[in-house]
Amino acid sequence: MGRTTLSIALITTAVVSAVAIMEAPSIQRGSYVGAGVAFTPTKILIFSAVLIATVTLVTYELGSKGEYADVLYLIAVSALSVWVVNSPPGIPNGFLSFINSSLSKFGIALSKETLFYTHLYVLLLLITALFYTSPRHSREFGFLTVGMTFTMPVFRDPLYQPSTLVIGVTAFALSLAISTTLVFSVNPVKSFLQTLALSFFTVIAIVAEPWNVALPIAFVLTFPRKRRDLTYITLVTLGIIAAGKLGLLLPRAALHVPPKTALVQSLLPVLVLAYVFARYTSGMKKVIRNTKGPTPFLLLLSLAYLVATPFETAVFPYLLLTAAALASRSLYHTRSMGRGRGIRI
Repeated sequence: MGRTTLSIALITTAVVSAVAIMEAPSIQRGSYVGAGVAFTPTKILIFSAVLIATVTLVTYELGSKGEYADVLYLIAVSALSVWVVNSPPGIPNGFLSFINSSLSKFGIALSKETLFYTHLYVLLLLITALFYTSPRHSREFGFLTVGMTFTMPVFRDPLYQPSTLVIGVTAFALSLAISTTLVFSVNPVKSFLQTLALSFFTVIAIVAEPWNVALPIAFVLTFPRKRRDLTYITLVTLGIIAAGKLGLLLPRAALHVPPKTALVQSLLPVLVLAYVFARYTSGMKKVIRNTKGPTPFLLLLSLAYLVATPFETAVFPYLLLTAAALASRSLYHTRSMGRGRGIRI
């Protein structure tokens, strides 16, 4: 995509989001209805600068990673902005108290305004991570992942307010993004830093939802590299022990999903997978037989969360996210199959 067109699209997104926010009646009154959040000009400017810088950098990077991946990312961010402005999330006092109680050990205390901005930025990271769960040279498929997840109320609604689930799902998505797309460097120092980043988000995901222990297990089984895997498992184990000793273990999200709701709202990724496997049976068999790489990794995780959901429905959003990423990547495989090329795992 031409940089001039990209610049116009980026500026348009920023202007539309800014105008929508400034024109919201709740902002003009100085607080969000039902949230009790008082806003200060300085923090608004700082948050806006960080937000625009992040979106700009990611958009620029996505410009060379697929067909219109950058524009689709801007559309996803714009949709998130409209969602927040039209239905501004509240800040639960209980969650704020829990966060400040946990951070007090480090002499940190968050105001409602700061937690509100942090929540919005975490949602932006979630959207960004979903784009990066798609293949490296076809990031546009991440838009499908965003669509398949956020159109499901059982996935979208629990993310409305700051909660353990938001933290866990975002950390989980970032872990998936790193696992499925990062080419680990042969340089030992760089490789260690990459593994450290993956371990950091994995620890947060497990601290938020213990079932996410399936993440490092699936990674080791589908990305076998002894030294890196040993480092990864060691760092994750030490991180969980440290979190426990520091009292940073998060309370598990309370989420009840009736079986009928789970079935109906998981239909989209399920139907996509069913179509791909029915239409490209021989090609997908080759993908399944391969026990290494991103697709087997996502498939193994999907099966793990499918087994776990009947016992703990709080893991259902993780199942939806993993299944959506798997469905998008399966559609990517059909591109190569349809052109008669070798299958890219």
